[in-house]
Amino acid sequence: MGLANRGWQTLLAGFPWFVGEGRFPLPAYSEFMPPPRLGRSPFGSVDPLLFSEDDPYGWRVSEKEEEHEFKPGLERIAKQIMGALVKLGRGLPERRITGYKGNLQNNPYWPPALAEQAGHLDHERYVVFLPLALAKTQDSKGRVTWTFFGGSEQGPERAFWQSFYSALGQELPEQEAVSFVLRLLAAAYGETAKDAA
Repeated sequence: MGLANRGWQTLLAGFPWFVGEGRFPLPAYSEFMPPPRLGRSPFGSVDPLLFSEDDPYGWRVSEKEEEHEFKPGLERIAKQIMGALVKLGRGLPERRITGYKGNLQNNPYWPPALAEQAGHLDHERYVVFLPLALAKTQDSKGRVTWTFFGGSEQGPERAFWQSFYSALGQELPEQEAVSFVLRLLAAAYGETAKDAA
């Protein structure tokens, strides 16, 4: 497969898609929320702020998007999830976790021995590995923003393991991946791998 037919280039293949009468409808927002038009303008130019010719699988994120969309969005998600987990660990009711029948019943991550200790583990620290899917979406005012979704359509395992790659087919060195996990756990628990040995 040539470089021109890989990654985001496949999304733009076949241009122009709208030659001919009635091929480029502009639906009213009051009737239908159209998806954002990404990557190629109606005139045919490729968006250089979103895609890079030398990175067929990457989508660029501007500093402005990172500062005003990603960081605040991730902080809100983290506060909601960690807040719910802390309440659960303290033995307090948490409807977002316990509100669905059977969420914790026969759950390997909430065994009876742990459930019995809820509210008695004041020293507990919480670490969450939470792969998220994100995409560009368009709101009712026509603004196109990055939106976080609860998870990938391919499941949490694939997203988690793909986070140990720097690019398609380029796995991070083992020591770099292990160091990341150890730094995260050391920050949460105040212990090093040597302490656990």
